[in-house]
Amino acid sequence: MLPVFHKVNISYPGNKGVKTLIPHIINIIPPHKRYVELFLGSGGVARNLRIGAHAVGIEYSRLVINKFKNDYPAGMVVVKGCAISWLRHHLPCSADTFIYADPPYLKKSRRSTVDIYDHEISQSDHVQLLKLLSSTLAMVAISGYDSSLYREMLKGWNCIRLPVCVHGHVQEEVVWFNYPHPSKLHQYNFAGKNKTERQRIKRKIERWQNRLNNLPPVERNAILSHFESKR
Repeated sequence: MLPVFHKVNISYPGNKGVKTLIPHIINIIPPHKRYVELFLGSGGVARNLRIGAHAVGIEYSRLVINKFKNDYPAGMVVVKGCAISWLRHHLPCSADTFIYADPPYLKKSRRSTVDIYDHEISQSDHVQLLKLLSSTLAMVAISGYDSSLYREMLKGWNCIRLPVCVHGHVQEEVVWFNYPHPSKLHQYNFAGKNKTERQRIKRKIERWQNRLNNLPPVERNAILSHFESKR
């Protein structure tokens, strides 16, 4: 039974809290050279990810971009525009590209069907988005609530399911991804399924680091060289 996580700082609909969903999302992101975040919003995942020289965020709302522009990671190119149109003009992406999409959630999957985003997208938009993301060579992860549309169109994709508390109600958030569960990650600062496990891993790293530091230099370098050659 997964624990229930609480979203924090929800000043923008769909904002991902660092103490909640972000660690789980980052823990399924494999190594990549180029990062693309569709429907950037507050850029919660990008702000907690090690961003390289090739990072792009797509956001339609100028108001949202202006609100969060000082929080976006340095080096990320933020493009104002339609994520679906951008994707259509930039496919196929290379296999070393990772795309994270956090679209306005399908209205049928929400508790309330009233508009909550500055710019909602229709069911047909969701269909176009999923078709495009299913046709790319890139590694892709998509956040949303469970729905028959997503289950059908992303058949064969892996997923993780995370209970979250939204406005006092527990609802399951799903992250679908089109690659195997990774054994290597882009970064490991959130390694572990919860805070307790992350602390245990951190202590283990510190113990091994101390052991290595206390070895004679040649012996230490021999060990490091061995593991480097196995990567």
